Amino acid sequence: MRTISATDFRKNMSAEADRLVDDADVTLVTRTGASNFVVMSEADFNSWRETLYLLGSPKNAAHLLDSLRELDAGRGEARELTQPADMDA
Repeated sequence: MRTISATDFRKNMSAEADRLVDDADVTLVTRTGASNFVVMSEADFNSWRETLYLLGSPKNAAHLLDSLRELDAGRGEARELTQPADMDA
């Protein structure tokens, strides 16, 4: 995570936004006398939201961890997709 002052962020917002998207990074913007804030790409934000949603249920989190353990142990299996990969089309 990169840290930048609010003044520098404001001066270089377009370049900073490009870097965030291109590098899939997060930037901490510091402010004097006010709370700091974090900036990230929309794609990263949506990924965080999805992860929080999936892990929000203890039962679902346990199921996902069990599935990862099975995959790591070599017990995964390839399957054909039953729906198109691009659901928005």
